[in-house]
Amino acid sequence: MVDKSYPPTHEGELLEKRIRLIEENFPNFFRGNRFLDIGCNKGAFSELAKPHFKEVVSIDKEDYGYGRIISFRDFYDSKQFDRIFLGNINHHLFNEIKSWAWIGKLAALSIDQVLVEGPVSTKCEDVRRIIPQQFHAEFDKFLDKMSEYFELIKCVPSIDYTPDRYVMLFKRRFKEYSGTLIYKRFKKDNYIDNNIVDILVAASSPFETPVVSWDDRGWYEPRMNFATYGYFENEGVLFKIWCKHNLFLSKLGYIDFDPATINFFKPCNLHFDKSACMPILKISEGHADMFERLLTQSYRTIPESIIKKIKSAMVSRDSRRLEEVWNEIVERWPG
Repeated sequence: MVDKSYPPTHEGELLEKRIRLIEENFPNFFRGNRFLDIGCNKGAFSELAKPHFKEVVSIDKEDYGYGRIISFRDFYDSKQFDRIFLGNINHHLFNEIKSWAWIGKLAALSIDQVLVEGPVSTKCEDVRRIIPQQFHAEFDKFLDKMSEYFELIKCVPSIDYTPDRYVMLFKRRFKEYSGTLIYKRFKKDNYIDNNIVDILVAASSPFETPVVSWDDRGWYEPRMNFATYGYFENEGVLFKIWCKHNLFLSKLGYIDFDPATINFFKPCNLHFDKSACMPILKISEGHADMFERLLTQSYRTIPESIIKKIKSAMVSRDSRRLEEVWNEIVERWPG
């Protein structure tokens, strides 16, 4: 029987209705290799998955006595998942960072199917209650934002206790690219321990070139038909772009600690070489020191006070504190 101490949608008859709806409409979803339960609560769906997967990973930002206590914002994993489940959590993930940027991180973690149970627009009363009015128009773009990375396979209305919600099965979609590619190998040294999830999170940034494909040793990204900048070239503009790039990544729990000007194409100012992207929770003082060395190789004009502020936020390993620092610099930097 279901644990009767669950909150209303996680107990007794209501939970059983949710499970029955999913099993009837998506009978093969709870079969696979690696399963990720985002917003697991007390883990009913993780328990449902356990007998049929080699590994089940469960996270929730609240302590319900099950799974890893961490928000999806700060969660990281070096391996991808063939099944990811989001149970009535997509609007809360949006509300945490006030954007759909987290969908890029979801895509980085996915190699196959994602099942989303939840609202798709502000027609849902719960969304209107939780999401501030100024973000309603952006929230209504959920399906469009998902379509950038996923194909919608099937969508069914949720049960009567959750009007204007749906259960949606998505399949990871990979875009084709016909241009010239450059191959980048994963780096393994004292500072960097690359994996494809880190690289794909970096590629989700609007300031980055995309990742086209990958193998066990590295990844392919477009070789833009432009020259790259040299050291100390276009410093003001590129530093602001790099800070905007990190402002985006901080909301996903990540950082790119290499600000080098030589990693930008000109004149489009797109950043490439994702090797220095890593989870914020893995930052060490060595990474902060390396950031300063890389910065001074490319820039002459960054005040010492800004360098110290960034390094202090880095070693705190607090994604929200880093977000505040990047945002402050972006707003004040002349660029």
